[in-house]
Amino acid sequence: MNKIFSLIIIILCFENSVYALDVKTHEILNQYIAEQNFQNIDFDLNTYLKRDIGFENGVNTLIKFKYIFKWLGEGGIKEDLPGRLTIPYARSLNHFHDPLTDQGFSGLPGMEQLGIESSVIWSQLPVGGQYFGDYSWHDVRSYFYFALTHPENKFREEYFAHMFRGLGQLMHLVEDASVPAHTRNDTHVLSAPYEDWAKTNIQLNPSTGEITVAGEPLEIKDSRANFFAYSDLLQTAGGFQGAEVPVANLMDTNRYRMGQNPDTEPDPGVTMERIDGFSAIGLAEYTNANFLSADTMFDDYPYPKAEHCEIRLENPPDDGIPDLDRQYLSSSIGHPGERLEHLAVVSYLDHFRKLYFPQVSSEMIGVGLDAACHKEYAQKLIPRAVGYSAGLLKYFFRGDINLIPDEENSDLGFVVENNSDEEISGNFRLYYDAADGYRKLIWSRNFSLDSKDSVTGGNRSDNISFGVEFDAAEPGKFILAFKGTSGLETKSVETDSTPHIGAVAGKVISGPALEINASDEGVYAFTDMDRDLEDPMSRGFDRIALQVKNISGQDMDMTGGTIRLGIKYKIGQGDQFRNDPPEPSGDFYYIHHSLAGTYEIPRDQPLKLTFDLSDTPVPLYATDVYLYVVYEGPIGSQTGTCIGFKDISEPTPVHIKNYMDKVCLYGDLYDAGSQEALAQVDSGTVDVYAHDLENIYIKFWPMNGEMPILSAVTPSVTNNHVVSYLGAGEHKVIYFLGDSLFRFSVTEGQTIKIDDRDGFSHMDTNEYLGVVTFNSIINQHEAIEPEDPSYIPGGENIVREFPQEYFQAVDIENYYLKDNHLIRYPIDMQCILE
Repeated sequence: MNKIFSLIIIILCFENSVYALDVKTHEILNQYIAEQNFQNIDFDLNTYLKRDIGFENGVNTLIKFKYIFKWLGEGGIKEDLPGRLTIPYARSLNHFHDPLTDQGFSGLPGMEQLGIESSVIWSQLPVGGQYFGDYSWHDVRSYFYFALTHPENKFREEYFAHMFRGLGQLMHLVEDASVPAHTRNDTHVLSAPYEDWAKTNIQLNPSTGEITVAGEPLEIKDSRANFFAYSDLLQTAGGFQGAEVPVANLMDTNRYRMGQNPDTEPDPGVTMERIDGFSAIGLAEYTNANFLSADTMFDDYPYPKAEHCEIRLENPPDDGIPDLDRQYLSSSIGHPGERLEHLAVVSYLDHFRKLYFPQVSSEMIGVGLDAACHKEYAQKLIPRAVGYSAGLLKYFFRGDINLIPDEENSDLGFVVENNSDEEISGNFRLYYDAADGYRKLIWSRNFSLDSKDSVTGGNRSDNISFGVEFDAAEPGKFILAFKGTSGLETKSVETDSTPHIGAVAGKVISGPALEINASDEGVYAFTDMDRDLEDPMSRGFDRIALQVKNISGQDMDMTGGTIRLGIKYKIGQGDQFRNDPPEPSGDFYYIHHSLAGTYEIPRDQPLKLTFDLSDTPVPLYATDVYLYVVYEGPIGSQTGTCIGFKDISEPTPVHIKNYMDKVCLYGDLYDAGSQEALAQVDSGTVDVYAHDLENIYIKFWPMNGEMPILSAVTPSVTNNHVVSYLGAGEHKVIYFLGDSLFRFSVTEGQTIKIDDRDGFSHMDTNEYLGVVTFNSIINQHEAIEPEDPSYIPGGENIVREFPQEYFQAVDIENYYLKDNHLIRYPIDMQCILE
């Protein structure tokens, strides 16, 4: 309570000194910056928002009923006037920075007890560390990340609003470093002459969109000197404990300093140094060394010096005394820094003292600042306030990441590409927007990428594969988000008491999309090969059938391009159809198959495709199987590439077993036709003889179709496969590649007598017995997400998933077993098949 009371007293006493440029001036500057293309530093916020964040209207995008450029302008106001239930200008006490002492506002003794910070430190306080609003650099970074990743859109909009407002407030701090009073600890009480003048004389010309000073347009964008050297910003960490993010250099580079010897003065010449034409000095340093303020003239700071000035006479047109020349102090002859024609003005009283009191000493002449001084100050300082603030935005949005086809892998899958000037390391996440309005995570990975200039290609990640989610609101739209370390902007470590997420980058990717589904056959491939007769590590599925559909947004018609199939897999080093199968090969194998001609991929119905893989079959022992369909050709008005992806099942076995070599009588199992079996029943009452089977029809049904009406289906016509003959006690295995779930029907087959003693008749209808749904085999390696409790930082973080559902039945290790015609008597009796 005492602290807040003290703040109120200070603000009442020093109200004119704690605010720098008027809030409306800040609003004008911020909105101007938001709408400009700064070609000198290659930054245009409008273009960035359209290209990377997916805001089609750029800075004219409405967020929470306000345009983005208006939010930046509001930030310029709110840094001084946070709003209701706050103390006006309380935050403004933290808007001072003296580059020679590194101190903030120190107008009264004991102010350090109030927690008042230098603007450099204030701008980088930890998350939640500011009062009357959380808008430090680290706060705003967090808002950006949550705006990209929060599940609910209403909260993402909230975070975007906070982010843009917060950027406006950070720009406000940079702009205040262009005000001499705020870099020279000027605690003047009665007035703020330069700031008052700027309020009415710095305007935005509505017809030209340019900033004017006293009615004259400012030269801002053409001069590199108005911008801080971006290359230097990337290479130089902030030189302050608690403000290590390089943007601290925009205000203070620690180059304009007092020497180690107290008698050694700083060198204003450093404030004029350039790197390729760009300024290499902090704005507070430039302002302190080259300009004066109302209450800090020549005796308060080392520079500017009176002895470096000469007096020049001018007759200001608007001073109300037309016949009296004024004496201006010009620093244009000896000052080693920025030279001004109107550094200060000699008081009118000096003229009348000489006229009427010549005997009075003239060693102490009164000097101050008038409109001519303010105008020249603004012409020098406002362009830098704009340029340096634009540099802050460029640095904040410097992250440049993208998701592109994996060219090194024939476009099978994607890679994350770093197009920025810095190495980045941290967490990458990919999201999509679902039809229910929620943003959902697809994958999350931790890795590092070199800068875009990497000669080794280290700016691209390993292959990443993912498909279009079934509930995507906009198929082909994905949101890539990064948080971590980028260059010298680092994330906090776990031991930090004030954690922050570090740098943030985002990319909204909107492109064409393909949907892949199994064919009308219900599976992509099947085979009945005998793995005892053929090599399951090289032979297997020699035909792939699928359906592909264009589910892109409007104006992305695929009217006639080439199509190729890609299959990515590993090879199991041993029997994969048992529990705890041997590990597969470490490397992936690839199959590429191009179709002849060109194809249109329609929207209204899928295109059905079949690929002959006789020369390069998918092995029966394949694991980690992925399908890709790559379309290359016209996409709307352009030519491009679209990649469809499907994580299909691994080879899944279905066993068909003829159990009619056994009979189940009163709960015990007997060999069919044996004397023991015949003795259990009255002669001619129960068929206890062995039988063969023929024409067992098998059918897989598409999971994305309606449940079939079996009564309307003729198995001999509608089937995927037929087991033409299956002797008593024999079994047959078919294998398929499908989706994660499969539908399956089978007939019992037609019974064939093989025992001459069998006098029973059989009336087999051989219809499908029903439709059953099962899980297909998953036998692949999965990445452990960083959010998983089992995730080990720096570890491999890969786990293998495989089934533990094989069971033993009659010397066969099965995944799914369909038994046919086991005779039971009484009918409800059960026997254990061993």
